[in-house]
Amino acid sequence: VGEDGAEEVLEPVVATYNAYASALLAEHGLRIGHEPDTRVIADAARYQLAGRVIDRHDGPVQVLSDSPSHVIDYILALDGSLAEHLVAPAELREFDLREAPRFAAELTGAKVGEVASAFARRAEALTLVEEYRSLKRSLGLMDFSDQIALAAELADRHPAVGSLEREKHLIVLLDEYQDTSVAQALMLRRLFSGPTPTAGR
Repeated sequence: VGEDGAEEVLEPVVATYNAYASALLAEHGLRIGHEPDTRVIADAARYQLAGRVIDRHDGPVQVLSDSPSHVIDYILALDGSLAEHLVAPAELREFDLREAPRFAAELTGAKVGEVASAFARRAEALTLVEEYRSLKRSLGLMDFSDQIALAAELADRHPAVGSLEREKHLIVLLDEYQDTSVAQALMLRRLFSGPTPTAGR
């Protein structure tokens, strides 16, 4: 109800996950050291950046692929998947080193070689992903997966942001929740699963 006693009609806020994450980072990103002038890059720029990483890479790439385009696709897919699942390259590398021997012990025949090759390809790709992420940071760039991961980190580390968002949005409706990633789900859970403000409502 407004000051004149008339009932206020509030317009709904409609946004994609990324549009909402962008607004969240613009308002609160400095809490996690996120620079507000960080630019979001689309797929074409991501591809070019990954290509630059391959050109600059001076380490061995023996099993991943001899096709630069396939390597770029692998790097971008792995980088995006890691961001969506909130897993750091070092965590995945540690998992692979720990679990590869168990896989090898449980398999027989041609499967042993196939799985060993998959682990070896991913090990090489992880190094390139780390270089790709380093280049993005140095240039003040991020992609859409980074944007969501940063918003999830913000929501997870700073409960006060969730309190502020719950004051602004009393009801949150999600479309196509089955397609929500781990990072998106964490962001929303941390922001909107706390107590709802009641003062003045």
